[in-house]
Amino acid sequence: MAKQSTAFPGDQYGDLTVLEKLSGPKRLCRCSCGNILPAFLSNLTRGRTTSCGCKRGDNISKNRRSHGDTDSDEYRIWSWMRGRCNNPRNPKYNRYGGRGISIDPKWESYEAFLSDMGRRPTKTHSINRIDNDGDYTPSNCVWSTPKEQSRNTRRSRIVKAFGEHLTVAEWAEKTGICYKTIWSRITDYGWGAERAVSP
Repeated sequence: MAKQSTAFPGDQYGDLTVLEKLSGPKRLCRCSCGNILPAFLSNLTRGRTTSCGCKRGDNISKNRRSHGDTDSDEYRIWSWMRGRCNNPRNPKYNRYGGRGISIDPKWESYEAFLSDMGRRPTKTHSINRIDNDGDYTPSNCVWSTPKEQSRNTRRSRIVKAFGEHLTVAEWAEKTGICYKTIWSRITDYGWGAERAVSP
């Protein structure tokens, strides 16, 4: 149904049928399950409110019956991932969905997510995007340790030297040179990459 600025008795929005206009921007509606409820006009016309909530309950119950995995770590990680990307009220939304990070439509199904990712190897592993500016997709996600996660942030600087592309932390680990020394050589003294990572 096309968006409109009003809703008349008899108009239908998903499982809701408008009964009458209430005071302010609300309409009294009847859900297909029989429940009567008020709904904001803007939520009706924009498709945000389409039932009294009974369908959501059915979907949750169906989801629980279908995989029986709602108490698992993987399910919680999947739920958190979806919240960060899809829910503007999530505290971390601005860092994810708010900056354009989305989820592969296939992964709206928990079963598909679990099939692609598998169980996390240990309790310390969490989901990590290889390209930190990329979406949550099968090709861009891996299970990573906290150490691996810390190296994959927007603030991690990649240094290209001797044919390799590594973060400053990785060069420090590889060469034995202090992280701060390499960082200072590049940012404070303007050294070239290969000189900066050389003993």
